[in-house]
Amino acid sequence: MGFPQQSGELVDDAQACHAWIEQRGEILSVGRIHLIPADSAGACADTVADAAANCPDFEPLKEGAWRDSRGIRIPTPAQCRPACQVRQMGTLGEHRSKGYGRVVLHNLELLAVETWGVKTGWLQARIAAIGFYEREGWTTFSHQYDVE
Repeated sequence: MGFPQQSGELVDDAQACHAWIEQRGEILSVGRIHLIPADSAGACADTVADAAANCPDFEPLKEGAWRDSRGIRIPTPAQCRPACQVRQMGTLGEHRSKGYGRVVLHNLELLAVETWGVKTGWLQARIAAIGFYEREGWTTFSHQYDVE
């Protein structure tokens, strides 16, 4: 895809769970999930190479009284813990819509529950990927924004 391999390395990769689908030595779909520390609302450095760029906090993990896009109240921060974050999901263009992303995401969710006993999961999705996550049972709770 034109980026050096290490450009996608995250600071906490060694503590994260990773899942992927590989066919004949080619990675078709990938994703990772990590536990959000108890003293964090999810903000984290984007990459080892660019530690100044951050993923923003998940505001419902800091304060209560949030509602999702359907108007359903999000549990209090204490009720959401332990919490995890999905990051770096992706499927090669020619392999999209074959169910690979669904398999990777489902396995990450299972790993998070088995490994950390998580109660909630959080992510920042590309606008084009929101429909995929909604079909998998995830819901939006905040306004859309762009990350440069």
